[in-house]
Amino acid sequence: NEYMIEIGGEVRTRGKNKDNKKWKIGISTPNNNGLQKVLGISNYSAATSGDYFNYFEVDGVRYSHTIDPRTGKPIQHKLASVTVIHKNCENADAYATAIDVMGPKEGYEFALKMKLPVFMIVRDSNSFIEKMTPQFEDFIMKGN
Repeated sequence: NEYMIEIGGEVRTRGKNKDNKKWKIGISTPNNNGLQKVLGISNYSAATSGDYFNYFEVDGVRYSHTIDPRTGKPIQHKLASVTVIHKNCENADAYATAIDVMGPKEGYEFALKMKLPVFMIVRDSNSFIEKMTPQFEDFIMKGN
């Protein structure tokens, strides 16, 4: 009855791994050459939404695969990735997508208001900035 299932950016865990420890979940770096963070979760779900894997460029303009329902156009902001942890996988996925559409400022304020464990990777010129809610910090694995 203990498992970890990952399907396309969503992870659901139950119980602990074979070593009786929390399941390790990695959040990829935006350039996909490593891990930005490693999480330890048990009996939670994690969902990540972002555009650093699914996008295209035309004439130097980056277009996300995520459409903002308010405009009917691809989102255009500096939020590269958002990960949400929740007891329910469907809610984690819905919150991650909604916060991704909102963007870094509005999405972060929403996450704080809802007291959600949220981790964001935000573009800043030629680098990336991490932003997380206080609730997310408890899920970060120390000393990997």
